[in-house]
Amino acid sequence: MGTLTGMAKAVRERLMGQEMAVIYVDAHADINTPETSPSGNIHGMPLAFATGIARRAEGPLSWISNEHLINPKKIVYLGLRDVDGAEWTTIHKHGIRAFDMREIRE
Repeated sequence: MGTLTGMAKAVRERLMGQEMAVIYVDAHADINTPETSPSGNIHGMPLAFATGIARRAEGPLSWISNEHLINPKKIVYLGLRDVDGAEWTTIHKHGIRAFDMREIRE
């Protein structure tokens, strides 16, 4: 999460407000929020916080501000195979492009 949000801020500062794109290669979408996560584990939430989809964090994640956020439309998933229903809803709602393993194999 820190790498993504730090890079997003650096790109905005150094490239005059341009937004960073992310190619996320993982079996998991990692875009659950504290409200949608079945497990409540933060390791399934980094993209939710990095995009601002999750409500502003308190405590250890309170440093994430608007200048750190990644536009969800600038994310592409590759290799998804274990995605929660709420995550698929979020992916579709925010127009995130996703290629699951079935599509890659074809």
